[in-house]
Amino acid sequence: MLKLSGEEESDYQTAINSAYEQTRNLFDKLKMLHNNIRRYHRQLADHTDMNQILTEHFYEFKENLADKIYYPIKTFDSVHRFKTPILTLLKDWLYSDQIMESLGEEVWIRERKKRSLTKKSIKEESVEDAKKKIVKIIDVYENMDQLLKEIDKKNTEYTKATLDRMDFLLNTDRSVIGKVRELIKVLSADTTGHWNRKITDAMDISTQVIVDEASLYTSRNVRIKRDTKREKERNVIDKDQILSETTAFKHSVQEAFSKKRVQQYMLDLLDVAEKIEAKDIPVGNDSEYVKMLLGVLDSDDKKSAYDVVFKEGVY
Repeated sequence: MLKLSGEEESDYQTAINSAYEQTRNLFDKLKMLHNNIRRYHRQLADHTDMNQILTEHFYEFKENLADKIYYPIKTFDSVHRFKTPILTLLKDWLYSDQIMESLGEEVWIRERKKRSLTKKSIKEESVEDAKKKIVKIIDVYENMDQLLKEIDKKNTEYTKATLDRMDFLLNTDRSVIGKVRELIKVLSADTTGHWNRKITDAMDISTQVIVDEASLYTSRNVRIKRDTKREKERNVIDKDQILSETTAFKHSVQEAFSKKRVQQYMLDLLDVAEKIEAKDIPVGNDSEYVKMLLGVLDSDDKKSAYDVVFKEGVY
């Protein structure tokens, strides 16, 4: 509308008022986007289920924020695309006495029958209001880059935190099966019978055996001389060694699913063709499956060398 008013040299006040409201709406929308990304980031720590994270990211964040607001302002509706021509035009109007005079005259003609003020007062009031709004619009656009940088930074942090949270959940089995597996490990390593007795008492577990021809006999207890010195040495816990092994394990996991490896895995899939559908991706093991999931999430990163496109109605 600003461009049209400039070309027709008329209706300046309406164009300025419209630009002012649109600028306010854009700024409010960007602040809302920034706050919502922060909210999704904070919520990650509360999620203990992989499906919960994926659902929130793709069905809520992607649909409501990324696709509707974030991607448009970074692509076809880019602020930088419209910023320069808007600022150039408004600055020309702000310092043009001729345009300000025309604006005041238009307002006087439109408002003279509705208001009891003098022509001079109406013109001065309308010009002052227009200048204030132009200055406000210019100020918002010139300071918008900082807010956009904050949004990009927060979006990158949220995407990375999502990947890290998924990585953590994938490597931490909190299911019933995982707990039973750990329990069996503890019981099988219990040479003293201490934990076996505690579990038996707590869960009312009894031992069952098959009656056969050897059931009437008991095996002779064989006495074995205990080597107390060796047992002491075996029971000594080397904290440095445990820390070293834990650190090495953590590094191996991070290396296996690092951003570089995930990116390379996705690019390898595109070696033959420019695009590939999910149904055609060969997933031969758990590692490839995890890399594929991480690759989909990582596509939101602005440094990603590939794009993931979801078909309508398919997630």
